Amino acid sequence: VVVREAFRSLEALGLVDIQHGRGIYIRGVEEIDLLDLLAFTRSLDSFTLEEVIEGRAMLELAVLESCIARAQAPQISEMADLLDQMHDDPPLPGIDSVLHKLFHQVMLRATGDRLLFNVGMPLLNTFWALGNSGRLQLPPDAAQTDMVAAHAAYIKAIRDHDLSNTRVLVDRHLLGLCSKYQVFPYVELARKTAVLPE
Repeated sequence: VVVREAFRSLEALGLVDIQHGRGIYIRGVEEIDLLDLLAFTRSLDSFTLEEVIEGRAMLELAVLESCIARAQAPQISEMADLLDQMHDDPPLPGIDSVLHKLFHQVMLRATGDRLLFNVGMPLLNTFWALGNSGRLQLPPDAAQTDMVAAHAAYIKAIRDHDLSNTRVLVDRHLLGLCSKYQVFPYVELARKTAVLPE
C-alpha cells in the first residue's frame, strides 16, 4: 500500500507514467514539466504572470549566452538543420511545436551544463504548458512574430559569438512579453526603475 501510494504521488508530480497492465515508466526530462509539481506544493495562482514570464526570460537569456560562449560546430549545425525544417513547418507563436522544443533541447545541451539541461527542459515545458492552457495571454501583435527569424537570430548570435544584443533577441523570441510586462531582461527596465542618488 505504501509503495502504491508513493508511485501515485510520483505520477501526480509528473515524474512517472503508470500504464495499467503494462508497468510504471520513468518520464524523460524532455517530457516533464513543473506544473504538477508546483500544483502539488502550492497553487499556480500564487505565481503572477510576470513571475512566470521573467523566469522563462531569465532561463532563456542564460541559455542563449552560454551557447554563445560554448556551443560547438556540430551543435550549431544541428540548430541550423532544425531551422531549415522550421522554414517548411514554421512554429506558430504560443503554440506547441515539436521542432521548437527540439531546437531548445539542442540549445540546452550546447550550454555544456547538465544541471541547466535537467532544470531547463521542465521549465520550458512548463512555460509551453501555461501557453497552451490559455493562462499566458499573448500580446495582440504576437501572431505577427516570425518565429523562424527569431531562431535564425539566435543562431547568428551564437555563430558570431555576439553577446551585444541578447536581451533584445530574448524579448523578440518571447513575443515581446518582457517589454510588455516590463520584466527582466527587458533592456529599458533598468533605466525606468533606477534609484537616483539624492
